[in-house]
Amino acid sequence: MPLVWIGLYLAPLFLIRNHQVYYYQEPLAGLVLLMGISLERASRSLLITWCVIVVLIAANGFVSNRRSRYDWQNWADRAETVKSLVASQKDNPPKSIILVTSAQQRDFWVFAVGEPLVSHLLGSPDTRVQIVDMASVGYDQVSQTIDRPAAEGTIFFDLDKRTLILPRQTQSGDTNGAQPSPKDAKGATITADPNPIRVCDGSGLGTTTISYTFAGEDLIEVHVDSPDGPLFVRQINSGTAATGKWVTDGMVFYLQDVSAGKGLTAENTLATVKVGLTTAGCP
Repeated sequence: MPLVWIGLYLAPLFLIRNHQVYYYQEPLAGLVLLMGISLERASRSLLITWCVIVVLIAANGFVSNRRSRYDWQNWADRAETVKSLVASQKDNPPKSIILVTSAQQRDFWVFAVGEPLVSHLLGSPDTRVQIVDMASVGYDQVSQTIDRPAAEGTIFFDLDKRTLILPRQTQSGDTNGAQPSPKDAKGATITADPNPIRVCDGSGLGTTTISYTFAGEDLIEVHVDSPDGPLFVRQINSGTAATGKWVTDGMVFYLQDVSAGKGLTAENTLATVKVGLTTAGCP
């Protein structure tokens, strides 16, 4: 009879194949009651031991319910990577989005994000989304540039760093003619490290790393020498980007707010940094 009673409790769950533990709450409660009934005529010490065990099981369940994380929760957290991308492109969805990741992580992103998901979130079913490994498109993680030519209306996005990627041909700017630094806005900052750059080879050209911070809801671009000068970086998150060996003495980097289609004008400049060269310390 006890086996029949337990079977009646568990059979519906087995029939619908719900084997996750939280679907067994009522059957487990019934099983505890059944065992308690079976122990009714047992010794007092056995009953006390059983009650203590039940209390420990309940306490463990309470604690683990607040400390445990399911795999899908971790996947969901990582999938939020595309949230900033969608926010920046929703008003004007591109024709194509190429999501770049490592070969080892590609299968995860295909599972966690899925290529149709981004198009659905953008509300643009015509937007074509691909998830590719970085080697196939010649992505350089250090300079955050990509060798593959960008077709019109195509953007690249690094899933691991949550940053937009620029085709390498947009990385230019070995000219001079710095402009005065306008007033910082919205708490945005842009800095260069090192600054000044020590150059000992007589080339008059140096390399530095540009760091920028800005409000999370903004879309920014970093331009060289003027608000509408050569494009260096286009981003939706604060971060850093390394230059090539093309920085000249007095070169100015402009942090431009281009969210909501704003123009490349002085009024939309959030912050600037002027970079110098030095031979101090050279042999």
